[in-house]
This record gives sequence, structure tokens and C-alpha cells, in this order.
Amino acid sequence: MVGRLPAPGDPENCYNCAVLSYDFWKLLFKGNRDVVGRTINIDGQDKVIVGVLPANFRLPSSSVAVWTVLSQATPRFSNFMSHIGAVARMKNGVQTPQLQRDLIDQSEDAGYRFSSAPMRASSVRELFRRTLLAYLGFLLLALACAVGIAWMLRRDSGFAQPPLSLRERMRWWGFFLLKSAALIAAAYFGSWLVIHRLSVALIGSIDPMADEIAIWTFLPLAVAALSWSILDQQKRCRICLRRLVMPIDIGRPGSVLLNWAGTEMVCSEGHGTLYLPESESNSLERDRWNNLDQSWESLFRAG
Repeated sequence: MVGRLPAPGDPENCYNCAVLSYDFWKLLFKGNRDVVGRTINIDGQDKVIVGVLPANFRLPSSSVAVWTVLSQATPRFSNFMSHIGAVARMKNGVQTPQLQRDLIDQSEDAGYRFSSAPMRASSVRELFRRTLLAYLGFLLLALACAVGIAWMLRRDSGFAQPPLSLRERMRWWGFFLLKSAALIAAAYFGSWLVIHRLSVALIGSIDPMADEIAIWTFLPLAVAALSWSILDQQKRCRICLRRLVMPIDIGRPGSVLLNWAGTEMVCSEGHGTLYLPESESNSLERDRWNNLDQSWESLFRAG
């Protein structure tokens, strides 16, 4: 975007050169194009800015704000972190195992010792594929848990629909799965966006722990979203999936041991009625869905 990228001779001639990410440049320097040649302090070391990456430069990690060169002038250290990353552009025909061996040799020659984390090389395409598969696997696992919980809680009640055909059952569960998936996705992206925006507002940049905090924020949101999805599905018509209407209290509220007490709702299209007990205090007090035959249609006709 501005200036240049690191050059082959920079490890010796410009060991303190730094390239900024586009977002960091906009945040810290307000998009000032005269940033080249200015000095910033990174971890107690002065770095000279030589360039700014374009806005469309993307890698799996969105938290990288500053890029520097690997040189012998960099102070030596031992890596006790669980993960640290570097990026390299390969020549045509170079294989990942060979790149990994060369990277280990280059790092050791520069004085870097990776004692806690193994050195691995992966292509950007492979990292994206792993990330996508991990997210899809987590989503399928969450949906499977939600379906299992719903089946255990409602196997003898409103979620078990003995009068329904196989097609109606597939539509019922398909709607529930799609709704739950949309809520989980909204919870994930919402937590990620909120945590990253808060990090920028509080400290002026994206904290390296922002992604981990977003995951822990996502978990309670996902539980709340799945719980609401189950409750919402319970109060829908088993035939047309519309929300049931006209809730009516029946029985004697508070007297649930020997008497019926709960709420009864009806489908606005006349497909059936649902009874929800006030409390499942005995084996008789459970959700009951009753289909209505064609003789009831005249009561639900418009006009």
C-alpha cells in the first residue's frame, strides 16, 4: 500500500525494518501516507517503518499488526509459548518438508531455539482447510448435542410426534437444525466482532488473546441460543411450523400433584392443539400434541 516489502538484504542492512498491517496503519497513524521512515517501539526495540501492507492482504491470523525480518542482530530467545508464527513465500516446486527443514536451519543459525513448540510448515491453503473443517466439526458437534438434549428431554412429550409422517418429521427436525445452526453462527460471529471491537476501543489494537476470549464468550451464548431454539420449537405447530397462538390457562394453577394444570395453545391453521403442563411433577403431566381432523377446519376459516 505504501513503501516497500522486506528485501533479501534486510536481515543484514535493515535488521530493524518493519512493515505494518493495513488495519494497524489506519488505527495508529490514521492512514497517513508519510509513515515510511518513522520509528515505532516494539517490545522495547525501535523499528523503522519501511512499508504498509494492502487492505486485501489476508492470513489465517487477523491479529498480526507488525511484520519484521529474521536476522542475527535480533536478540536471542527461547520460545516457551504454545504457538508462534512466521510466513514465507515459496519458490515453485518447493515441497513443504524441505521448507520445514530449511526453516529450522535458518532459525537455529539466527539464534532462535524452539524448545517448547515443534517447528512445522504448512501452506496457507492447508491452514484455511483445517480451520474450516474445525469450525464445521464444532458446529456439527454442537448441533448433535442439541438434538440429543432435545430428544432426551422430549422423547415422550411434545418433541415426539407419533401422528406425523416421515416427511413431516424430516421437515420438523430440518427446521430445528437450520434454526439452531443460524443461531450458533450468529453467536460466534457476534462474540468475535464484539471482543475485537472492545479490544481496539480499550487498548488501541487487537489483543493476541482476543480470539481465545471470543471463543469463551461464544460458549455461553451458544448454550443460550440452543436453549431458546428448543423452547421455540416446542411451541410450534407440528404440521405447518407456525408459532401456536391463543394460550389458555387450564386446570388449577399451583395444584399439580393430582390435577391437570397448564397452558393449552392452538395452531392458527387448525392443525392441532398443544398442552404444556405447569410442572412435570408426575408421569401424567407431559406435553401433549393433538392433531385436529378436517371437521375443525370451518372454525379457522378467514372471514
